[in-house]
Amino acid sequence: MITLPVNQRTLALARRLVWFEPPEQALSDATRFLAYAFAYARAYEMDALREWVDDTQLRTALRDAPPGIIDPRSWAYWHLMLDLAPGPQPQRVLPQVVDQRDVKAVATFVRVLCSACRSVSPDRSDALVPVWNPM
Repeated sequence: MITLPVNQRTLALARRLVWFEPPEQALSDATRFLAYAFAYARAYEMDALREWVDDTQLRTALRDAPPGIIDPRSWAYWHLMLDLAPGPQPQRVLPQVVDQRDVKAVATFVRVLCSACRSVSPDRSDALVPVWNPM
């Protein structure tokens, strides 16, 4: 597990690299923080981080980086700099599970909605608001 010290220098880095959250929170997940460093840190900032993190830990952070943080150019650069074969970037995985109860509920709603619309005469367009009746 990678840990970073919380001191003036790392807090300043965290404020700049992960600007949208408190620096202490950014430093609490070192792998995620290093992913932002791979994408946004300047050379001198990475030199500062290398005082606390060695190349083995950087390789681990790059391998375990969360998806959506490191751009393709930075991904290729850091693989080259850390002597790694470039692999695919991490991808977000969206769940493909559909609950059958949800499908049945939507089908029932559509059936009721369609039957309510068919029962309204054309001159009563204001009555097209469906009424939910699960029976």
